[in-house]
Amino acid sequence: MEETLYTDEDQAIVEIAKNLCHQVGVTRFNPKRVSWLAVWPRRSRNPITSDSCNFDRTRVLMPLSLRGRMPTEELKSVIAPALIFQSKSGIRLRYNLAILSFAPYIVGMVTLGTFLGLRVLNLQRGSLAALVFLVVFLVLFFLFFLLVTNGSALYSRKLWLIADDQAAKLVGSQNLLHVLKEIDAMKLDDIEAIKTREPNAYSLRRRPSWRPSIIERIENLTMNAT
Repeated sequence: MEETLYTDEDQAIVEIAKNLCHQVGVTRFNPKRVSWLAVWPRRSRNPITSDSCNFDRTRVLMPLSLRGRMPTEELKSVIAPALIFQSKSGIRLRYNLAILSFAPYIVGMVTLGTFLGLRVLNLQRGSLAALVFLVVFLVLFFLFFLLVTNGSALYSRKLWLIADDQAAKLVGSQNLLHVLKEIDAMKLDDIEAIKTREPNAYSLRRRPSWRPSIIERIENLTMNAT
């Protein structure tokens, strides 16, 4: 569900986003309005979480769960990390590479399996040996795929934490920490779900699994502030 309004809160958010774009040197976004998106805790394709936002060319996509629940100025600490993550070419490029890292793995492993089975072991299609080889190969393929995907997800979370560190320089680390703790205290469904996520194959398909939990964000900022 999406709600697009233009209230005083929306106008203030647009101004905050514009000022941050100017500070960071972002030209690809030109915020003109706000869209409030409902965040469902079990939906795999949520574009945002309740402790972040997103952008398209002219919109700031804010979580509906925060509308009217925080002073507008505090939302600057929600917008800044997301803007830095989305706009910093180094961070965004590494994130895209992390997401796509399993693609060459799949191609490489399929090619390797075919080469080993047909060229090295000279297995005959339909033979018992070929069937055993296929089963063993698929098991190993799945296990290593989980390792690669989990490693990519961990690396992606680190990139979000880097964006937090850079945002702290803009809005102040204590301000960012205060806002994250305030959101954490709201006990929002999607935030709580990310805290208790299980590192399994099914959870890795969910976009929030590639983002740090709010606890990880708070701990990272606290550690770097000392």
